[in-house]
Amino acid sequence: MKLSTWIDRAACALLLACCTTAAASPLPIDAHHTSWTAKDGAPPYIIAMTQTPDGWLWLAASSGLYRFDGVTFERFEGKGERFRSNNLWGMRLLESGALWIGYRHGGASVWQNGKVRNYGQEDGLPPSSSVDFEEDAAGRVWLATARGLWLFDGKRWAKAGPQFKAPETMCTLLRDRQRNLWAQCESGAYELAAGTSEFAKFAGPAGIGRLTQGPDGTVWSVGGPKADVTALAGPGVGRPPPGWPAPRYAGGTMLFERDGRHLWVVGDTGVVRVGPEGASANFGMAQGLSGAVPNFILQDREGNVWIGTENGLDRFRPQLLSGVALPQVHGDSATIASAPDGGLWVGKTLLAAPQRAAFATLPPESESDLDEVTVLWRETPDSLWTATRSGLWHEQGGKRERLPLPDNLPPRLNIYSIARDRAGDVWVAVRSRGVYQLHDGAWLRPAGVPEPTLANLLYRDNEGRMWLGLGTKGVAVLDQGRLRVFGEADGLQVGVALQMLQVGKDMLVSGENGLFRFDGAKFHRVTGVGGDGLYGVSGMFHARGTLWMNGIAGITAIDDAELERAARDPGYRVRFQRLDHKDGLRGVATQSAPLPSAVAGSDARLWFTTTAGVFWLDPARAHKNTLPPPVLIRRITSGGVVYPLDDGAVARLPPHPSRVQIDYTALSLTMPERMRFRYRLDGVDGDWQEAGTSRSTTYTDLPPGEYRFKVRAANNDGVWSSGETTAQFVVEPAPYQTEWFRALCVTLFGMALWGLYKLRLAQVDRQIRARFEERLDERERISRELHDTFLQTVHGLILKIHMAFQRLPADEPAKEEMERSLQLAEQALAEGRDRVQGLRLSTLRQPELVAAVSVAVRGEYGEGTMLVTQCGGKALRFHPVVFEELFAIAREALLNAARHAGATEVTFGVTYGKDEFTMTICDNGHGIAAEVQQAGHLSGHFGMIGMRERAVRIGAALTLTSGAGGTQWHLVLPSTLAYAAD
Repeated sequence: MKLSTWIDRAACALLLACCTTAAASPLPIDAHHTSWTAKDGAPPYIIAMTQTPDGWLWLAASSGLYRFDGVTFERFEGKGERFRSNNLWGMRLLESGALWIGYRHGGASVWQNGKVRNYGQEDGLPPSSSVDFEEDAAGRVWLATARGLWLFDGKRWAKAGPQFKAPETMCTLLRDRQRNLWAQCESGAYELAAGTSEFAKFAGPAGIGRLTQGPDGTVWSVGGPKADVTALAGPGVGRPPPGWPAPRYAGGTMLFERDGRHLWVVGDTGVVRVGPEGASANFGMAQGLSGAVPNFILQDREGNVWIGTENGLDRFRPQLLSGVALPQVHGDSATIASAPDGGLWVGKTLLAAPQRAAFATLPPESESDLDEVTVLWRETPDSLWTATRSGLWHEQGGKRERLPLPDNLPPRLNIYSIARDRAGDVWVAVRSRGVYQLHDGAWLRPAGVPEPTLANLLYRDNEGRMWLGLGTKGVAVLDQGRLRVFGEADGLQVGVALQMLQVGKDMLVSGENGLFRFDGAKFHRVTGVGGDGLYGVSGMFHARGTLWMNGIAGITAIDDAELERAARDPGYRVRFQRLDHKDGLRGVATQSAPLPSAVAGSDARLWFTTTAGVFWLDPARAHKNTLPPPVLIRRITSGGVVYPLDDGAVARLPPHPSRVQIDYTALSLTMPERMRFRYRLDGVDGDWQEAGTSRSTTYTDLPPGEYRFKVRAANNDGVWSSGETTAQFVVEPAPYQTEWFRALCVTLFGMALWGLYKLRLAQVDRQIRARFEERLDERERISRELHDTFLQTVHGLILKIHMAFQRLPADEPAKEEMERSLQLAEQALAEGRDRVQGLRLSTLRQPELVAAVSVAVRGEYGEGTMLVTQCGGKALRFHPVVFEELFAIAREALLNAARHAGATEVTFGVTYGKDEFTMTICDNGHGIAAEVQQAGHLSGHFGMIGMRERAVRIGAALTLTSGAGGTQWHLVLPSTLAYAAD
């Protein structure tokens, strides 16, 4: 068959599918359906699909290659070479991990190891459509084209040689679980068995079809020219043809679900799901399928079934809830009660085996509202109470009895609720008439309940107390004949109470405004996480450690552990599971009657009614998604620039990013809308941030540095991803934010401080030298004054006295006394001259410091104490004032050591350094007492005080260290202050 003929037939099938209507209406498929079309970003005419190990769903379409994470369709360009064309015609993921793509007008591409490689005529391929790919047992890659089979040698393609005896017409391919390669071709069916080198032709149908393998290993040819299903190999060969629906002509295919119980067939009017025992369910455009021509079926690793059509993409996923629509004539929902052996009462009808098909046997509601069932109360497994608008019935042990009603009730009544008290009397709450008690066959008003008390709800707790719902007036409890009413003052803000239930010791009341728990004294509101108010719960029961509720938001399940925690902490927000339209629920729970809207079946199933029908759930058999979702960090966007992160690249952002958006996703395709994410940016977020369902987050004003972003995700059933997915990015620093800039600033700052320090030293040096010069000038002035005044006067006086002395006779008695006075005067004049000379001497000549001090103290050192002198560096001339102070300090220290230290050796050393002058005097004596060191001097002695004062005057640092091993004085003086200027 030519390609154009095959396309024409497919188009004809499309036309027939659009124009044909089914003669019968089979049940819809019991799975949750979602479709995506162009308005959702889905590509048109999806002709092939696959799922890669990382979880992406890949779509080959006539407009290009796409991948889908369950939320967003992304056109895939890849890296390396660009794809040859957008008009794709085939796609297959091989065991090697290579994703091969074929084009309608010839050529192929492979995406592997993150890169795209193209092949065309220059690489050995024919100029005809590339339809399908497959890998044989030897690892060779085969391509089915419109001109037969081609083989890839790792570099080039070549037409399969005659040694293979391969078909030379258009084919589709399949490798079965035994690694045999199958081809369904226009010329028939062929097999290249594992370990062989030749194709063997089978007695299968001729013509283009699809190949699939069943759970039992049978290889089937599907949807050939005769729209038939033929067993090519395996247990199915030779058996009578299965009674499956016929596949679509020239293009139909089949899918065997992994559960081994269901089969999908592409038919003329859509897709058909065949269940156990041959029951089938159809789904076409009339039911919401995206297109009339399903081209491809795929089951992903989570069990979802995907259909690619000419208009878009469809997903069928397992849903927790099954349900049927039950249109109501009178009320807004059905009245139900459980029955023995898994049965269910629906109104007046008992469904012994309440499966989907069984509900179709329910009789239509009567046009008369007198037959409307308002209450079904299953008291015990064999006791059922039924109230209608015309009467009250009790059925027990297979016997049904109608009970007479109070005389004052109208013929058309409305019984809201039924209960039995601890004494065994039956109570009923009747609209507008109040509460009645059936005692010994007679209807009475209950003792302790004032008349009229209008109630819409009755419930007996485990202690035998009777609870009454009082409409908008709260609730009341009758205990030992006393009625206590609870309202808003007692914490109960429920509005109209719709259900009551005792769980453990706590009484729960639900209604319009939420769920409330009674602790024996007052009511406390029970709130769910996220502030969920649990509003409008009109059905409530406890089963197998879980509280189940049917309310406005859907079906809610709360574990006992959460209820216990809420009992300990009234402010705690309970965690819960919520089932809603995403799980197959339609409509909402009734907010009036009939009640309750939820019951636990006698088997494992749970039953719920809504305004749209009856729904049921078997928690023990509910599908659970146990696969941890793979998490990907997709991209970073900052300043309008997108930085992809798929390949592990490290994004480098420019300085000062005011807004950084990080996009991530998780590849769980079952219910992406229920996935939860948490993330953390190291160094910014102190702990994990709960993102809910959001797949992006934003940071502002990030400082420069390296960042590590982490993400985790949980699938729809709360299974968290294994480990963390991380991505690194860098915010580049501005020039002034770099380390070298900071180092430069620190260096400059240090240099500035050093300059200020040197400037201050120079300033101090100048101040000290100025003081030194002032002292020298003052000494010279005093020297001049003494010489020019006092000494001259004394000298003149001595001369006059001496002249007078010479004139005295030799025998003058006073002459001898006068001579002694002259001698004393001359001696005083000599001392005065010495003092004047001393004042000038320091400015004229200066001895070496160590030698001068040693001479001054040598008289104190003898054989018992040895003085050791040391001199480092070349001796320099001191400023005269400095020399005198240093001399005095050294002399005082050496004299003290000789007189008081009890030392055998005293060392006196100086060092003439370039930057500083140091002087050290140390001994090996017994040291200075601690109290003397603390006081700074010995009482009555001022030598140590004077040493420190002299050091301060010349700008020197003088330190004292003393202990049992001896005493050390250490002086340090900057050279700029110590030495005389040249």
